[in-house]
Amino acid sequence: MIVDQEVSRSNREGGTTNNPGVAEPIVTNPFDIGPIRATIPGPFENGSSLVSRERIMLLRTLLAFAAIGAICSVSGCTTIRDDDVTASRFGSAPFGLNNAQTTSQGNAFGSITLTSGTNRDGALAVATLATLTPGTPVSSATVSYAGSYAVIGIENITYTPTFIAGGIISGSNFSDTGFLTLDANLAARTLTGTDGTLTVDGTFVGTDLNGSVTYDGQTGALDGQIYEEGGYGGFHGNDADRVFAGGLTFID
Repeated sequence: MIVDQEVSRSNREGGTTNNPGVAEPIVTNPFDIGPIRATIPGPFENGSSLVSRERIMLLRTLLAFAAIGAICSVSGCTTIRDDDVTASRFGSAPFGLNNAQTTSQGNAFGSITLTSGTNRDGALAVATLATLTPGTPVSSATVSYAGSYAVIGIENITYTPTFIAGGIISGSNFSDTGFLTLDANLAARTLTGTDGTLTVDGTFVGTDLNGSVTYDGQTGALDGQIYEEGGYGGFHGNDADRVFAGGLTFID
């Protein structure tokens, strides 16, 4: 951050020995490698005016943006508008995400496109669902499915406020895959299963699948379709440290 260090009262009122009548502020380097002394020139005998306060503030702002750009170019971070920095959802991913990663999970019944990345709203993970070929509603009392899943997201998220509006967000991309057995119970209208990393706690009405998941200890929302022959679902979750989106497919 760039700040003006306070100068002594005598300097403000009486000037410096090098430049009588003008205060000599200290501008601190944004990377904190020591003070850089900048002298504001005083009036000359030929009538030249002082550097205006507005120009000093403009220079200070430009230096601040340059510093933020330099930091982000090294760490792959994103400058954002406020401190509400994580989100996840179903739907379409926004265009132009930074640090983006994407993958997909699918079978004959449907597909799930997974996207994560950062923008000026923060860190985001999105699951986009599409039905391909619908099956028939669950009719057996119980059905056991072989399932698999994929997860992507951003973890170890940190947010550093800046003295201008917003701040800097950074984190690490991650991805994961796994397999699990899912059990449907027609009377209870539930779909449940776990492999120790992902736990599915779903409910269904007709072919509509909803409910929740727990991924690596973090809860999230579940949405999808379930049929007698199989099904698919997307899930997502977020907290201050991590965002994730996942795709789940299963077949009888």
